[in-house]
Amino acid sequence: MHRGSLRRRLTALAALALATLLAAPLARAEPAKILRLPDTSEASADSIHFAAGSTEIDRPAELTIQRHAARLKASPDLYVTVIAHTDELGSASLELARGQHRLDAVRRLLEDARIQPSRIRTVNQGSESVAPEACADDECRRQRRRIDFIFHR
Repeated sequence: MHRGSLRRRLTALAALALATLLAAPLARAEPAKILRLPDTSEASADSIHFAAGSTEIDRPAELTIQRHAARLKASPDLYVTVIAHTDELGSASLELARGQHRLDAVRRLLEDARIQPSRIRTVNQGSESVAPEACADDECRRQRRRIDFIFHR
């Protein structure tokens, strides 16, 4: 990955994290703290990936979501922002719809694990978070089809 591409992705994630923090409820006086910012330059054990055109959560992804749910249960003051990214193969509206279906599936699993909906925020980046250079192979596109998790107080 090119250094400029990584810098753009990190800058976009930092801006997203700041926007998420600014949207936090006003009742909390203390500033929110980001506990983990995903490394978007490569696959992360904390991110989940999808097959092309799929919104299905496979068993490894389900286990990752269960692990995140356990973390949230262990820390009642912890919140999560779930961010959907897609590849650029479909139209912008199609990729936004896929991203939303993926977010809905993740949210449903977190709520099934008894995580309060008010502790879950979702952001659908669609293909807008994709770096301008096109992917040359399937592995690159697979890296883009993912859900990231940001934990904050």
